Amino acid sequence: MAASISNLAEQVRKARERKAVTRADIVRLLGIEEGDIDKLESGEKLPGRDAVESICKYLGVGEKHWRPLLSTQSAKRKKFEETLEELVGVALTLDHLDNAAAHAADRILDELMGGSATATQTLALLNRLLTFYGADPMFRPFFEYYLTPRAFSSEQRLTEAVRRYQVDAIRLFSSFAQAYAALNGAPDLESHRRVLEPRPDDEFRARRPWSAISLIDEERLPDLGYISASAIRKERDERSALSQFLIEVAGKIEQSGPSALAEISQEKLRRMDSLLRKFSSTIPHGFLSPLFAPDGDALRREADRLGPKEERDLSRMERTQAEALENLANYLTADYMDVYVATSMRTNADFVSVNRFVTSLFAHPDV
Repeated sequence: MAASISNLAEQVRKARERKAVTRADIVRLLGIEEGDIDKLESGEKLPGRDAVESICKYLGVGEKHWRPLLSTQSAKRKKFEETLEELVGVALTLDHLDNAAAHAADRILDELMGGSATATQTLALLNRLLTFYGADPMFRPFFEYYLTPRAFSSEQRLTEAVRRYQVDAIRLFSSFAQAYAALNGAPDLESHRRVLEPRPDDEFRARRPWSAISLIDEERLPDLGYISASAIRKERDERSALSQFLIEVAGKIEQSGPSALAEISQEKLRRMDSLLRKFSSTIPHGFLSPLFAPDGDALRREADRLGPKEERDLSRMERTQAEALENLANYLTADYMDVYVATSMRTNADFVSVNRFVTSLFAHPDV
């Protein structure tokens, strides 16, 4: 088997375990960058040449496993593979080949990247390489539209050609692999690309202006993070009981110290402990913990923070949520939906941050 990053990753991992050292030990002992050993053991990417050599020598990994990977040819092949992967949409490697086959592929790569072959010769060389990688061959219409021999005159031009293809691919398909399979195999490439051509916008401009949505002020957006105002009303009793309990405990601790908790039943302490967790208390330890030792002022501040919402807050929340539900009804019955933004909002702050992002996105002049 030819030397490969995946094999080296396995050799390094086994050698480190035999030597009984951690990744952190290697970073400290060798003075390498944090993450170098992680890259090496993951097998996804080689760190710098010096890091590879120092790690492998320290762990006693045989040179046959790592020295070939540091060669100029190996680096050239890796760069080509990374670029070609962006085109075909699947991982490419020669790890499954023996040294003779890998060397044969390297010679073809050198000839291909020379940039002096004709279109027919370049396509033939490229397809020979794709065969080594086990990838589908490239057909002439695709090659002539997106690549041409010029793309293989330098790494930069090849990267630019692939990026130009990706602009079409990502607009037409859900993955680069799907795009390559469809566009490369299409008898008429233009039939796919035709939908990307500019078209008259008369039908869009003829629509009635969209004014059914009522914009909600940013300061009221956190109100949408609650399931409903009625659910908050149900919390009032619990929050009120917890707040009063914290104030009572604060007074008892100030009079008798932490031992005052012994006068309170375990059942009540457990119930209040549960409420502290439910309402995300900032007190680091619960009433039943031997580490519970806040002062009276801290308990009073927590009582104020966790106390029930005022009536005016609940009324505002109900109005905000009613507006949001009306917006939802209008949105779900809209005549057109040209753009759909999928969001995931789990906390009150999410409603604010997502609103800011979407607002800035659609305010962009290109959009």
